[in-house]
Amino acid sequence: MTYRKLPSNQPFCQGGNSPFRCHNNECVYDIRNGDLSQPTTPRTKGVASFETFHIPVDSSHTRMINDMIFGCSNDNSDTSFENSQISRILGLSRRPDGLTSQLAKRGIIQNRFSYCLVPFHDELKRPSILRFRDNIPRPVKNLRSTPFLNIDRNHYYVELLDISVGL
Repeated sequence: MTYRKLPSNQPFCQGGNSPFRCHNNECVYDIRNGDLSQPTTPRTKGVASFETFHIPVDSSHTRMINDMIFGCSNDNSDTSFENSQISRILGLSRRPDGLTSQLAKRGIIQNRFSYCLVPFHDELKRPSILRFRDNIPRPVKNLRSTPFLNIDRNHYYVELLDISVGL
């Protein structure tokens, strides 16, 4: 077993703009997602931890990555899931604790990932897809991409130049 709690003396747990802090010699977190101006937004609390992850690097191979930081949630509230029953939350933010940031820092994904999330209550029960690096299909010819703006270190932003609505 490779699971262990993140020590409270880790840089992640030193407060500041981080959702992590030291409490009773544990590195705990309290993260709210969504529109924080609303009275209720999804919230998750728990203990920051280390674990070994097995990440697909192409269609037939995985790579074992030790000491990945993740949150072991024990208190989830204000979610749209029945009885706030959540089995896991995957953080794809640009913060240092985000999955993509950790993989990029280790040279595994070179800041390249792609995902397609199906609706939670999808009647067809299709899987959501998360791909990294060379496992991402090459774009079709003449496909244009939009670079992210570096406004802050947590979120992804794109510049909107125009919007049209047709009826």
